[in-house]
Order: sequence, then C-alpha cells, then structure tokens
Amino acid sequence: MVPMARSIELEKATFMYEGDGILVIYMKEDVVLEVDDIKEMDEAGLELVQGKPHATLVIPGKRTSATHDAMKYAAKKDKAGRVAEASVIKSLSTRLLSRFYHAVIRPNLPSKYFSNEQEAREWLKEEYEKAVNGTKGIA
Repeated sequence: MVPMARSIELEKATFMYEGDGILVIYMKEDVVLEVDDIKEMDEAGLELVQGKPHATLVIPGKRTSATHDAMKYAAKKDKAGRVAEASVIKSLSTRLLSRFYHAVIRPNLPSKYFSNEQEAREWLKEEYEKAVNGTKGIA
C-alpha cells in the first residue's frame, strides 16, 4: 500500500511528503526568507515527517532569496532528523545564492545543488539509505 501524500501550505512555501524519506519544499515565487520563515518551515517539515529521519529536496521558485542571517541560521541549526538536503536550481540568481550558501555558509549536513530534479532525488535517496541503514552505498 502506497502511503498517501501529505502537504502543508505556508505563506512562502508548500511542503509535500509521500512517506518515502524525502520531504519536498516548493518555494513560492518572489519571496525573501527571513529567520522566522526558516523556523516556521522547520516546524511544518517536522510535522509532516512525524519526527522521522528524512532528506529534504528544495525547489526554489523564481526569484526566491534569503537574507544572510536566514542562510546562516538554516546552515547551522539543529537538523532534527534531516540527513541531507538538495536544491534544484533553474535560474542564475538562485545558482549564485546556492554557491554562496555552500561555499561560504557551509551547511552542517550533506548538501548539494542540481539542475535536474531526478538526479537530486537519486542522490537524496542514496544519502537517506546511508543514514538510515548505516551503509556506505554502492561504490
């Protein structure tokens, strides 16, 4: 039996979880994330995954951005069961922001950005399996 997808709609993002270990965050267009937004998003994500280990896939909307403080908070906060995160980057501005986040802010868990959603999902599934099953993955 396939679990039923659950979702939560927030002002700046929509969260989807299908029970497969990957929490998907669809960011809305033309938003700038603040620290309080990140905190609200964390609560929504934890509610959907019910506190279980999970990987996070972020799909930014057009012109999605974040303040420097929001990026620092997101990178260094307690991950509450999150084992990896990936972003699907479709625009130059979001690519530059992602490069800055990964190179300067440096998140405290495995994190990558992709131009292809399927590749991002495959990487997240590998990271999730490694974390949950304690495996090294296929070499």
